[in-house]
Amino acid sequence: MIGNTPRNGAGKISTLGMLAYAAPVCAMIFLWNPTVSVLPGLYAKYFGLPLEAIATVLLVARIADGCVDPLVGFLADRHRSKGGSRKIWVTIGGALLVASAYFLFTPPAGVSIAYYMVWSLAFYLAWTIIDVPHISWGTELSGDYDVRARIYSFRGLAVYVGIVAFTALPFLTAEPTGQFTPDTMRRTVMVGALAMLAALLFAMKVTPNGEVPSEADHKRIWEVARSVIANRPLKLFLLMYLLFSLSVGMWTGVLFLYLDTYLGFEKQTATIFFLFSLAAMVSIPLWGRLAERTHKTRVLCVGIGLQLLSLVVSIPLSPGVPILLPVLTLSGVYIGMAGFSLITPAILADIVDYGAWKFRQNRGSTYFSLLVLAFKAASGLGAGLSLALLAGFSYDPKGQSGGPWAETGMLIAFLGLPACLSLIALWLAWATPITRRRHRAIRRRLEARAAAPAIG
Repeated sequence: MIGNTPRNGAGKISTLGMLAYAAPVCAMIFLWNPTVSVLPGLYAKYFGLPLEAIATVLLVARIADGCVDPLVGFLADRHRSKGGSRKIWVTIGGALLVASAYFLFTPPAGVSIAYYMVWSLAFYLAWTIIDVPHISWGTELSGDYDVRARIYSFRGLAVYVGIVAFTALPFLTAEPTGQFTPDTMRRTVMVGALAMLAALLFAMKVTPNGEVPSEADHKRIWEVARSVIANRPLKLFLLMYLLFSLSVGMWTGVLFLYLDTYLGFEKQTATIFFLFSLAAMVSIPLWGRLAERTHKTRVLCVGIGLQLLSLVVSIPLSPGVPILLPVLTLSGVYIGMAGFSLITPAILADIVDYGAWKFRQNRGSTYFSLLVLAFKAASGLGAGLSLALLAGFSYDPKGQSGGPWAETGMLIAFLGLPACLSLIALWLAWATPITRRRHRAIRRRLEARAAAPAIG
């Protein structure tokens, strides 16, 4: 059984369909972004939880939840191969994400580390249920190399619309503070719930189900695991993705503290967040055009390279610098990350086709669950590592000066180690093997195989 996309993968999906597909991502990211960029700092600054404990929660919650990702991917693939829809997974995951966000973002007075742990685990489990099927849904909307890049351009744009919307929230009140506070998080839940409801209704009504993969089967989970392990382009891609996500995780884990307490922009932190997020959002169409005019590997390398360069030039910045300098350098980091996040799902979609041809198994959700697993494990480890480093260097999250030793810890955690990890990721990205020409050859072979029974 086939949805609205033709079996030849010609990519018959309208611009409105792409917008509807991407819509839930705005709400997802609106709720997710504060959990990595703001919430750890708020739990430390306003609720008094120690940095070491927060680092442990981030590490355990992300890795524990990451272990569930391949199982969700496997179950979603089996459900899809029997004619089921990705839409039911996205709807249930969205509802659970809003419910868990309420408790995570509005902790009671005297909150314990156990509370933070439980609701972090619940939030990331809900994230898996919506994100893994949604991102693999995009591969089924078209099999065309360039159309897929456009579909994921819309998804990438939605990511940064969600981020910009969150960073604008402190200014959209009767008495704007320009700061991230516990009250900001309460408003985030209310706005996020309404946005999720509207986005799910739009996506469910307008976006087609897409093509049921013709190569999907009902192999046991260990047989699927063997085919995944034997997929060399997938292993190379995941290693690159893991290292870059570790770099991003370290950076985002202490970003709020870097601006708020290290550089001393407590009252301007939300403004800076908004400006560099807006810069990244505006860059998305440019990344999409670059992908159309060149190829996906080049976009990937340029994105990582820009993030790396921006980290390096940020190292000399110190407390008391003009606000324009961190805005520019952080914008460079975020624009590079935007290019990376836009193009990596499209590259993995091509690897899904390679796996379908090479191993006669279309495992879109399984492959994308590994992507989500790599992101969660690496970003959780990165955030935990950077916060643990700050604690080891006696950094005070409430802004009391720790002297040169504490400042050195911030530079290592926020800039030094992330730059080293991105450098290795850039080297691996350059070796991505599936080019536009190779992907077209893979698609021709898949289409010939699908047509063979009818010819016979």
